[in-house]
Amino acid sequence: MASSRKPNGNIVDFPGRKKTGPVAPALKALWTLLFSTLLGPAIAALIMALIYIVSGVLGMGPPSIKSIKLAELPVYVATRTLDAYIWSAIPAAVTGVVLAAVVYLRGNFPWLLGVAVAAFAASAWAFATGGQAIGHVQFITVIASVTAILGRLGLAAAKVVD
Repeated sequence: MASSRKPNGNIVDFPGRKKTGPVAPALKALWTLLFSTLLGPAIAALIMALIYIVSGVLGMGPPSIKSIKLAELPVYVATRTLDAYIWSAIPAAVTGVVLAAVVYLRGNFPWLLGVAVAAFAASAWAFATGGQAIGHVQFITVIASVTAILGRLGLAAAKVVD
């Protein structure tokens, strides 16, 4: 029997167990921070891996991907995916801190706020680090937005936010 919520917000737990109240704001904020900092870069890395795999197999994309032989594709994808995970850790942490503060103060955050914060943090980090990232800001912003939406859905599925 799965747990469900009563209209007053209390959780009906399994038979024989004590009923617990709603989740404390500090715990919601902690889970929001953990989801953002740990799950955010992982989702971004998986998105990048899928993009590189499809681009490599179909022979599409920039010359750096087109010139790769199919036998070398797994190493290239693994390297780029790890780069994406490491690079996205700082924007994910900034997003997590901002959203955790909002969750602590309000108890919830709208998905559009999560997208805006993630996109801004990723774009700002791209400009701050310079190099090739500046040329891919639009792409980075889209990946950060998709990651934020998936993260928000994960938090809602875990009943951390409504």
